[in-house]
Amino acid sequence: MKTTLTLQKSAILAILILTLSLSAYAQSKGSGNLVKQDRPLAPFTEIEAGSAFQIELVQGEPALVTVETDDNYQDKIQTVVENNRLIISSDGLKNPTAMKIYIKTPDIRVIELDGAARLDTEGEIKISDLSIDASGAAKLNMELDVQALKSDISGAAKVILKGKAASHNSNISGAAFLDAMELATQTSNANVSGAAKARVYAISELKTEVSGAGSITYFDDSETPKISEPGTYSFQFENPENPDAEDMEGIVSTAEEGDSTLISIGDIQVKVFEGDPTTIKIGDRELEVDEEGNVDFKRNKSDRFDGHWGGFDMGINGYLNKDMGFDILEDNYKFLELRYEKSINVSLNFFEQNFNLIGKNFGLTTGLGFEWNNYRFDDNIKIGRDNTGITGDTLNVEGVNYTKSKLVVNYLTLPVLFEYQTNRFANKNSFHISAGVLTGLRIGAHTKMAYNDGAKQKDKFRDKNDYDINPFKFDLTARIGWGKVNLYANYSLTTLFKDNRGPELYPFAVGITLSSW
Repeated sequence: MKTTLTLQKSAILAILILTLSLSAYAQSKGSGNLVKQDRPLAPFTEIEAGSAFQIELVQGEPALVTVETDDNYQDKIQTVVENNRLIISSDGLKNPTAMKIYIKTPDIRVIELDGAARLDTEGEIKISDLSIDASGAAKLNMELDVQALKSDISGAAKVILKGKAASHNSNISGAAFLDAMELATQTSNANVSGAAKARVYAISELKTEVSGAGSITYFDDSETPKISEPGTYSFQFENPENPDAEDMEGIVSTAEEGDSTLISIGDIQVKVFEGDPTTIKIGDRELEVDEEGNVDFKRNKSDRFDGHWGGFDMGINGYLNKDMGFDILEDNYKFLELRYEKSINVSLNFFEQNFNLIGKNFGLTTGLGFEWNNYRFDDNIKIGRDNTGITGDTLNVEGVNYTKSKLVVNYLTLPVLFEYQTNRFANKNSFHISAGVLTGLRIGAHTKMAYNDGAKQKDKFRDKNDYDINPFKFDLTARIGWGKVNLYANYSLTTLFKDNRGPELYPFAVGITLSSW
């Protein structure tokens, strides 16, 4: 019986990879003929976007949204307004010449970006309050004049803020980066966790909590101390409200020239140079990402077997029941039904070690990585736990608009992969396929709800707990690729929740490698 079940799981994993491969190659290509299209829309004060959109935001009237892309792709980019929110999405795009969105609006209160989306402001945005939610590999570069600012930055997102703010409450997690050294803020409250980094400028008060491998750098009388030790800190300052060039001498230039991080793991050194372009060096390999989002991957030829684990992965995640279906079989756990298009899996595989086995084309690959599984619920659910296990309450409060409810589980992962590749010297003309086991240690879990009760500021509720989630996971995993197209799929042999503490659900994830090294 166990053998049959394992074969069924392996077959499902293979089907997921094949389906994803066929879907990727079935998409059309951009024509190369760029056109701009103005789109009349209802008023909005919120923006939500993902994919690889490049967004330019300017404050002004009348409100206008313009889409610039290939002429055969205009109908594949959707811009709709729902509940005062502009939602930007795409359907079936492959190799577009451009995916640019120009937005002019008199007021903006919420910006939510994921995927590889990027947003830049044209001129200063002057508003009373703003909430920023950046995840995945999103990037924001904004100039602000705001009273109350909230930011939630996770995954490998990067947010650069300039201008001034009365208050700034921020959560930076995962491998995210917040650069607010040029945002003069009266009071700043920053929580930094995981491997995240933050740079802030507080005029009068800074409160910060640092955990994991996180760090925060702050301005204090022309100096920039750095905190990397876990703990809770509070500081009082008398910094200038409008620092001149002399006050900031060497501070801004450090950000422009690039801050560097060095990590040593065994005999492998990882160097990250943050600037323009951002450069990541791992051994004899180098990845450059410039301010326009262009990626240049350089790799010296090696006489050794070189696998395909290291890199940045993104896809969708979910879970299957014991009968390999998507439905929740237990009636008392129906609240865990998912909204799959918003359930995002992100992995940052930062360390890779390879061992040649046969002829330098077949070998074993292992390493380390961070994985974030975002389970977006289909209903307005507040997750909790009692003496029986995980619980869920559906919230339907009159006058409250719920926009998000999700469970996020974070893992430290270690793979054991057997890989075959046809040509280790030519990335553009080489096929590779690998399969093995991916083990994971749960290092964090939390729930998050976002809602609007009619006030100007969007509210969020975040609760850290283990929710009776298994502390370890063991996944079947497979990777397949040709040239620059690399796909992956994972299927767990262990349940998401502990025995008798939740439904019997087996997590899975499928997606694409956005960059590899």
